[in-house]
Amino acid sequence: MRDRFASSQIALHWITFLLLVTAYCTMELRGFAQRGWWQGYALIITHFSAGSAVLAMMLLRLCLRFRHRSPEIAPSLPRWQSLLSRLTHASLYALFIALPVLGILSRYFRGRDW
Repeated sequence: MRDRFASSQIALHWITFLLLVTAYCTMELRGFAQRGWWQGYALIITHFSAGSAVLAMMLLRLCLRFRHRSPEIAPSLPRWQSLLSRLTHASLYALFIALPVLGILSRYFRGRDW
């Protein structure tokens, strides 16, 4: 049995975290840039690029999750906690994959480029 996550999983975890923080901050700071100025465009491009990178990282993390199993938790969790934690984890994966896909599709259907 393994007693820790693979170093590649740990690295991707923190890269994903930094990309999520970047995407969130650029979304929140967008209101401070004047409409039509380069700062606003830079924030939009950074937000879109960070979101697309989150999608790539999450798909890569999903592949690594099947390759490297998670370490066992000691002592074992009660069944309901284990089920709830798996459900929460799956929800986070679904959210962090679906949101960038929706962002890319909305940009595409509005006729905007990258």
